[in-house]
Amino acid sequence: MSSTETIEAIAVATGYTNSAVAAATYTISKSAVAAPTFSLPGGAYGPPQSVKLADATAGAAIYFTTDGTTPTASSANYWEPIYVGHSQTIKAIAIVGASSSAVVTATYTIGASTAAVPIFSPAGGTYSTTQTVSITDATSGATIYYTTNGTTPTTSSTKYTGTITVSSTETLLAIAVATGDTNSAVATAAYTIGASTTAVPIFSPAGGTYATTQPVTITDATSGATIYYTTNGTTPTTSSTKYTGAITVSSTETLEAIAVATGRTNSGLATAVYTVSSSAVAAPTSSSAVAAPTFSEPGGAYGPPQSVQLAEARAGAIIYFTTDGTTPTASSPNYWEPIYVGHSQTIKAIAIVAAAGSSTSSTVVTATYTIGATP
Repeated sequence: MSSTETIEAIAVATGYTNSAVAAATYTISKSAVAAPTFSLPGGAYGPPQSVKLADATAGAAIYFTTDGTTPTASSANYWEPIYVGHSQTIKAIAIVGASSSAVVTATYTIGASTAAVPIFSPAGGTYSTTQTVSITDATSGATIYYTTNGTTPTTSSTKYTGTITVSSTETLLAIAVATGDTNSAVATAAYTIGASTTAVPIFSPAGGTYATTQPVTITDATSGATIYYTTNGTTPTTSSTKYTGAITVSSTETLEAIAVATGRTNSGLATAVYTVSSSAVAAPTSSSAVAAPTFSEPGGAYGPPQSVQLAEARAGAIIYFTTDGTTPTASSPNYWEPIYVGHSQTIKAIAIVAAAGSSTSSTVVTATYTIGATP
């Protein structure tokens, strides 16, 4: 049926008189009135709101109330946005001629506080291993919703119920929702997992005792790394002094440095202690006067390759070393820069001081490194 019409019917059965006539009148009207729509859904809001009403039916007049009563054609006629300055309920109806739409309702809570922004622990950043991330919120009773694919979370997103395992590079976003509060702002934390570690900075000359002021340079094997250092023995951070050129060491002090590179975890801490003293020039009188060299990295098992520095406490001492297991002499390679240990090997070293046509040697020291070991 597509228009107004009346259907009438009788029933006939053998042995029975015919039934009475049944009649039904149907009125099909395409002019049904659509219900009004709200420009802003009901909910909790901090500041006052301006709400617009609209209706899809041409020629429809919208009537509304804000006191909880049901709107009729005698109610306020909508013609401009409704200012919602305090908590209230808006009910609205659309009327065309004698036809009315269904009544629609929206309740607004004004002056609500905002839920606190969620906090990730550990914070987003670059990590070499899988991280177990927890999310907390300062708003009592708040429910947290989050996503792991970078999309903005809603109350339809995954509900936070326990720690999240982040084993690959991904971005976590979260919101907090609490009854009577507006939803929190979105919290974001980007995690980079499996990044390599920045190489440890190298001091040149190495820490030790010197008779004169030393210009100390700091280098790093990681391309593009930025070096930060301190000169008072405190642990450096990215807020410390940025290395831009040689450091003049004219008295006893300790230098410490780290290297930072994009996409990598920060390097380990490099430390060098310098003692500047005129007494350091005293000539040795016996073999015991020459201290044995020291290694910046003790022998042992390591996963990644290592950069090993050698140092000797006496000014004027020359360090010689071998990596083939033989005993070092004055004919062995002269140490002048850090030794790159890219595979398992043994370093042997000796310090020699030449004086008055003769030389004095320290004892030979040995360090064996195993590279590629599993932690």
